[in-house]
Amino acid sequence: MTALPAATAFTASTVTEGGFKTALNDLRSYLSSLLGNAGTVAEAAALLGIPFGAVLTRTAATTLTTANRGVLVDASGTWALTLPTVAAAGPGWTAIVRNGATGTITLTRAGSDTIDGATSVALLAGRTVMIVATATGWLSFALAGSAGGALRLPPGAVGAPALALGGAATGLFSPLADQVAAAINGVQALLLTATYAQLDVPLIGTAVMQTAYDATPLRLARVQAAGGLFGWGVTSAPGLMADLDVTTEPSGLKRIDATTLGPRPTGWSGAAGYVTTQRQNTGNIIQTLTGTSGALVAWQRRYSAAVWGAWTPVQQPTLGTVSQTSGAPTGALIERGASANGEYVRFADGTQICTQTLTASASAGVVWTYPAAFIAAPVVTGTAVATVLSCPTLDAAPGTTTATLSARDKVDARRADALRVMAVGRWF
Repeated sequence: MTALPAATAFTASTVTEGGFKTALNDLRSYLSSLLGNAGTVAEAAALLGIPFGAVLTRTAATTLTTANRGVLVDASGTWALTLPTVAAAGPGWTAIVRNGATGTITLTRAGSDTIDGATSVALLAGRTVMIVATATGWLSFALAGSAGGALRLPPGAVGAPALALGGAATGLFSPLADQVAAAINGVQALLLTATYAQLDVPLIGTAVMQTAYDATPLRLARVQAAGGLFGWGVTSAPGLMADLDVTTEPSGLKRIDATTLGPRPTGWSGAAGYVTTQRQNTGNIIQTLTGTSGALVAWQRRYSAAVWGAWTPVQQPTLGTVSQTSGAPTGALIERGASANGEYVRFADGTQICTQTLTASASAGVVWTYPAAFIAAPVVTGTAVATVLSCPTLDAAPGTTTATLSARDKVDARRADALRVMAVGRWF
């Protein structure tokens, strides 16, 4: 480009007619190089690099030159648009590229230049970028808009989000009308609609429970390896309860051991167990306690009127060995047994019934040893098996372990008849 003549080339007192003409000629050359020869605004804008100074409509592979400074490339299709080298273009060289169709325009570099630090940039359908040269490479700036001022983007897809963030397959897109989704590395992670939100990745952070017994309002529950929900859903032992009498314990499941404070039920054996807390409010609580050893028994108690009630058994095996501690059942509900002395049935409330078939003696009373002992003398009754009048009688008051019986006829003579006898009393 011809240099701009100095002002003295026109105004100095020593300027000759020939020198003035030379200065005018140099000025014309300078303006021609700067603004062109056509004398049109379009040519001048293009040469000055004014954005949108010229429009290039392209549908196939194109290579821009330094002369395309400030041009708007209106592109469509799927092909590559190659930029000039930044060394030739110079810092500040600018072009705008719009992909107005459905394909993908790939902006590629010349030589070893980079575009946003990469060798190429994919321009998806509906996107517009401004390309600016620096001293070391190219930078791209996303441009989009509408008459209303809102930023409008194409729908995009899970593998090519409309708004890419950090990668071509990570960002926001709209799978259907009135839906917004987030993709991470080509996989949908979040979907928002007018009626629901769908999250397809685990949720962490302060929006969820921080511990298995976090009672902070509005936090989401955690299950399984994430800590459980107040002891439920875990695959290992729940949390340890420090004190059974604590009235601020939230509803849920915990375990107890020898270090846990608070009263145990009558008949409790061992140290470990599980306690379930059910809360209606701060003044009404129900605890259910089950041991991990001994008989399978469950106890309950209620907190009401600021007082804990006594433990009461609520679950015991139906059949098995009955037992008690201080009058409170600690074993099964019903126990049945038999021996050479007969059969017996024991109930958890203390009732015991013994039965036997005996053969009486015509010469003396027969001693029946009960198959199970009583705590006090039982009531002994029975019937005789005979073809004549015969009935069983007690020769003496029954004891806690034996009773002496005879079969007698109407004249009080002993008979050797079969007796079916029964003793009813208490085993505790």
